[in-house]
Amino acid sequence: MLLQEKMKQNIFSYNEQTIIHFILEKQEQIKNYSTKMIGDETYTAPSTVIRIAHKLGFQGWSDFKEAFLDEVIYLNSHFQEIDSNYPFTSQDTIMQIAHKIIQLHIESANDTASLIHHDTLQNAVQIIRKASVVKVFAVANLNFIGEEFVFKLNRIHKRAYIEPIQDNQFQDAIMTTSDECAICLSYSGETPTLLKTAHFLKENKVPIIAITSLGKNSLSDLATVSL
Repeated sequence: MLLQEKMKQNIFSYNEQTIIHFILEKQEQIKNYSTKMIGDETYTAPSTVIRIAHKLGFQGWSDFKEAFLDEVIYLNSHFQEIDSNYPFTSQDTIMQIAHKIIQLHIESANDTASLIHHDTLQNAVQIIRKASVVKVFAVANLNFIGEEFVFKLNRIHKRAYIEPIQDNQFQDAIMTTSDECAICLSYSGETPTLLKTAHFLKENKVPIIAITSLGKNSLSDLATVSL
C-alpha cells in the first residue's frame, strides 16, 4: 500500500489529520519543513508529527519524510501519458479506448522495470533456482497470474505448484519445507489470508519472495526478498 494511502486511513486524531492534510497538500515542498515548522503552521505540537510517523511504522520524522518524498517523486514521474485510475472516458471512441489500454499496459511494464533492483532480483532468482519446489500463494484474481507462472515454470522443467482453493492454503503452507520456496502475491501486502499463510511459511523457515506494491507493508516485512 502506498504511504499516501496509509495516511488517509481512519486511525488518526483530529490534530493528526490536520497535519496529514498539510503534508499531502505540500507534497515535495515538505522537504524543507521541520516538525516545529509544521507545528507552527498547523497550530499543533511538534510531538504530534512524531506520533504520526510512529503510527505509520517509522522511527521518526526524518525517515518518514524521506519515504514520503521518495514516493512523491515516484508518483510524479510515472503514468504521465494516461491517468491509470481513469484511462479513458465515455467520449472516447472504441479505437481510442483500445489504444489507451495498450498504452496503459506499456506504461505499467515500464513502471515495473523502473522498480527492479539488480541485487534484489538476483536474490529472488537464486532462491527459485535452489528450491526443490516453487509454491505460489495468492488470493482472488491473482491466482490466475500465479497459475500462469506455475505453468511456465513447469514448461522449463522447474517443479512448481499453486493451491487454487483458498481454504487449503494454510495446510499447504504448514506442509511446505525449508528446501522449497514460496512466492506470495498481494498488491496491498495486507491481505489477511496471505499474511496468515506467510506466517506459517516463516515458522517453517521457508524462503519467501513477496511480489507487492511500492513501499513497506506487512507482507514485505515477512519476506526474504520483496519485489
